Amino acid sequence: MNTIRVGVNGYGVIGKRVADAVLLQSDMDLVGVADTATDWRIKSAANRLPVFASTIEAQQAMRGADVPAQGVLDDLLAQCDVVVDTTPKHVAAGNLERYRALGVKAVLQGGESHSTTGHSFVAQANYASAIGRDSTRVVSCNTTSIVRILGATSSMRAGGVWSGLFIARSLSTPVGREEISPSGRRSARLPRW
Repeated sequence: MNTIRVGVNGYGVIGKRVADAVLLQSDMDLVGVADTATDWRIKSAANRLPVFASTIEAQQAMRGADVPAQGVLDDLLAQCDVVVDTTPKHVAAGNLERYRALGVKAVLQGGESHSTTGHSFVAQANYASAIGRDSTRVVSCNTTSIVRILGATSSMRAGGVWSGLFIARSLSTPVGREEISPSGRRSARLPRW
């Protein structure tokens, strides 16, 4: 079976999870991870994964910190079909032209604007429109949850007129009033808008 060769650029909170997820896929091979850090995370990763330096400066720092870098980002990209860029906000946008020039497909994170790739991905909403693209942006976890809720609500209403929908991450003060049911259960009664 042909497998997709995946690289991860950025081995922080998100990158570590992406790398672990790729390792679990039978149709993907993790080529390696790239980063600028020389801390315990990248040292730990080097014990089980090929590690690359994202920049020449990072490669020098890794040498000084005894992190066995396999090369630099371009060396990783030369072996990849796709790169998942989990670098900090706005860094990935700067990397995108590099990926395109090397013919490597790219998945960027929600910190980048939609216009960077022209496509924002949520599997439940627009999977088919991502097929064949050279790049996409995975929206934030908050946006993903909102799209999932809106999609489910939309399909349940079968295209009916929306009378109103309010989605909030948290409310510091209640809206409406609290009611206590005959069973003693508390619930918030929201006003009808």
